[in-house]
Parts: sequence; structure tokens; C-alpha cells
Amino acid sequence: GRSSFWNEERDALLVEAVGQFGKDWNKVSAHVGEGANSDRCWQRWNRYLKPDAMVCKTDPWTTEEVCCVDVFTSTNNK
Repeated sequence: GRSSFWNEERDALLVEAVGQFGKDWNKVSAHVGEGANSDRCWQRWNRYLKPDAMVCKTDPWTTEEVCCVDVFTSTNNK
């Protein structure tokens, strides 16, 4: 299916890239790697991965995810 592109590793790369590049989706998609494009990354981030995404995570946040989100929110709210 369409959603099979995303896995834990790519999700982690996406979270990392957004923390590093912010909303520059071309740089973010380049960081995620082959098969990723800016639209796909934007949709994944906004629908599933960002802290206030509409879809609730079913598993608890990992320490790494929380750190990435903290970095992301602190750098983008200044």
C-alpha cells in the first residue's frame, strides 16, 4: 500500500530533519532519502509525527523523539 514507504527508521529521519531544517521540505526530503519528496514528508509530518498531529500515537514517545520535538519547538517558537 501507499503507507508502506514509512517505517520507524524513516520516521526518525523525518523528525531529525525537521529539527535540523525546519519547514524546508526539500532539504527534509533529501535527508530522509530515496523515495521521499517534499509533499510526502510534509503530509507525514503534519498528519502523524508533529507533536499536535491529528492522529494520536499509540505507543509512548521515546526519549529520542521527545528530545527532537523539544529542540524543534524551542527553535521554531523564538
